Amino acid sequence: MVKDLVPIVLFFLFLSLIRASFTFFGTTLFMLTIPISDFKGNQKPRIKTRSRKLV
Repeated sequence: MVKDLVPIVLFFLFLSLIRASFTFFGTTLFMLTIPISDFKGNQKPRIKTRSRKLV
């Protein structure tokens, strides 16, 4: 019984790991885009309102 469940559990762990890495990658990209646009200077107020909405 347990031996049959092992591959299923591993598969679900693998799926959750992929999902976690994707969300981490997305958040890091979002955090990187904020300073870049701040550097440009034009989009400062837009990004501040956007981050407030997300929080």
